[in-house]
Amino acid sequence: MVPEAAVKLAGAPECQSTEVTFTVLSAKARVPAGPLELTLPLLIKGGPAVLLTLRALLVVPEVVPNESVLEFGTVSTGHCKVYTVQLHNPREVSAEWSIKRPAVDSPKLRDWGLFVPEPADGCLEPGASVNVKITFSPTLGRELPYSLALPIKVS
Repeated sequence: MVPEAAVKLAGAPECQSTEVTFTVLSAKARVPAGPLELTLPLLIKGGPAVLLTLRALLVVPEVVPNESVLEFGTVSTGHCKVYTVQLHNPREVSAEWSIKRPAVDSPKLRDWGLFVPEPADGCLEPGASVNVKITFSPTLGRELPYSLALPIKVS
């Protein structure tokens, strides 16, 4: 809170101010979502300590799909099937999301290239939704069922 006009006392030295920035490292696992309050003593050389209270409301971004399992059914080789899933942001803050192949190589990811999301990333404003098309194109000579968990990263 900045005063509109500072009252200057007669004979008092010129007032000075400095800007201080506080950063909340909310990505740490120890910081829970919700209200956060911290009182810090501001030590003044040659003067009394002043208590400074910092308050913040930490909200974790979230993206919720309208379907958790997409069942494509039977799709012939050489054809494709498109399934649309809707992602929704129920929180009060923007949420950046992306569907990307994890860096770790795993047998569970062998079907990654057969499922193509469009768009594969974006930013959802509070209360907004986006439709994501997942296109599945099977390959020739495969008898095992296709399966893939699409990791949706939210930040």
